[in-house]
Formats: sequence, structure tokens, C-alpha cells
Amino acid sequence: MKQFLHKVYVYINHRKPLFALAAALCITLVLTTISMILYRVQGVAMLDFSRPGYEKARGQVEKISTKPNFSSTGSMDATTVDEFKAIYDSSLKDLKALGHYDSDSLNDEQLRVAAPDIAAPNP
Repeated sequence: MKQFLHKVYVYINHRKPLFALAAALCITLVLTTISMILYRVQGVAMLDFSRPGYEKARGQVEKISTKPNFSSTGSMDATTVDEFKAIYDSSLKDLKALGHYDSDSLNDEQLRVAAPDIAAPNP
């Protein structure tokens, strides 16, 4: 038995990269399978508008944000810096108004998340 274990050890030792690759693939398959099972079982798949068949629903989603976006391209001068500071200060003021993290900070009204009245298509 000892001689057999030694042969197995030598066999594996000479083929470490192959066994490492096989182990990585097995771990990847197991974790991907678990994540897909959780995706289906927990109902997240029903909320995923990126799936095929939801093109109409994606078009009906409204953007609520009225905040201006800051362009990442362009010239860098005093006007641009002042514009960025104004947008930054406005966003910082909104964040400070939310207060500290508590259970009310994550409700739909605080997050400004409106539940759309969109019927999901039957897959």
C-alpha cells in the first residue's frame, strides 16, 4: 500500500500544472452551479431586465435622476473645476441629508426607487 501511495504521489507531483488546472475548473463549475441555483431559487431571475424578452420593459424604465453629469473629457480650467465642485457639493449635501446608516436608509423612498408597473413577460 505504501508503494502504491508513493507512485500516486510521484505521478501527481510530475503533473502539478495539469492537476491545478483541473482543480480550478472543478471549483469554477461548482461555484457557478451554486450561483445559478441561487439566482433561480431566490427569484432574482424574475427581476433581471437584461434577459431576452424584456426589451419592452427596459424601454419603460424611467431615469429619476435630475442631477447633471460631469464630463470626463474636455479642457481642464478654472470653470471646469468650479463646475465639478458645484456638482460634488450638491451630491455631498444630499448624502449628508440622508443621515447615518440605519434600517430606514435602505427603504424605497429614501433610495428614490419607484416600483414600475410593468408586467413581466412569460418566458
